[in-house]
Amino acid sequence: MDDTRTLPQGADGGEGSRTADQQYRKAADELARRADSLQKALEAERDVENYRDEYDRTKPRRVH
Repeated sequence: MDDTRTLPQGADGGEGSRTADQQYRKAADELARRADSLQKALEAERDVENYRDEYDRTKPRRVH
């Protein structure tokens, strides 16, 4: 988010700037996607732990 480009005066700066709005929305969307992914990963981990015994009982045994 460190945009060091300079815009021509009056091009898109100040309060209510479109550039700032776009940057904010992009960052908010990225955060929402990461938070959703994190939540899904935590749920999957919890499911693995909750059903580990059942999985161990039903998985095929390997013969060496």
